[in-house]
Amino acid sequence: MLPGIIIKPLKRMSDERAPSRKFIEKTGKTFSRNDVPAQANFSVTYPGIIRAWHRHLRGQTDYFFALKGAVKICAYDDKTSELAEVISAEQNLQAVRMPGNYWHGFKAVAMNQPSCSISPLTSMNTQNQTKNADLGMTRHSSPNQ
Repeated sequence: MLPGIIIKPLKRMSDERAPSRKFIEKTGKTFSRNDVPAQANFSVTYPGIIRAWHRHLRGQTDYFFALKGAVKICAYDDKTSELAEVISAEQNLQAVRMPGNYWHGFKAVAMNQPSCSISPLTSMNTQNQTKNADLGMTRHSSPNQ
């Protein structure tokens, strides 16, 4: 695994209302105490669609987790030519911390419509991103883009 990528299972808590899971807390129990999301984004991705490749060169760190279905989250270090892959699925909910210096993205790998949440730790700025490097994976667009 590439340095800085952290995978944490999300503990399930249940009561008579319904199950819930804690994604991140400031105490540092989930990730670093310094990791405080600036915003949270939610997307639904059609099966087989790839949302990649991009990176953040000004310190943004992303968190990924699949709420429904399954996604393959990938990171590529262009300095070492190393590729890291993580499958995240609703059956085994986990949060994946992704440092922005790696080329990264995800692919919907389930037959239903997987949902993936991305929470940047700094404000999301499209000028802060370098997009769509040709790293051997074809980027597809959803019909609505």
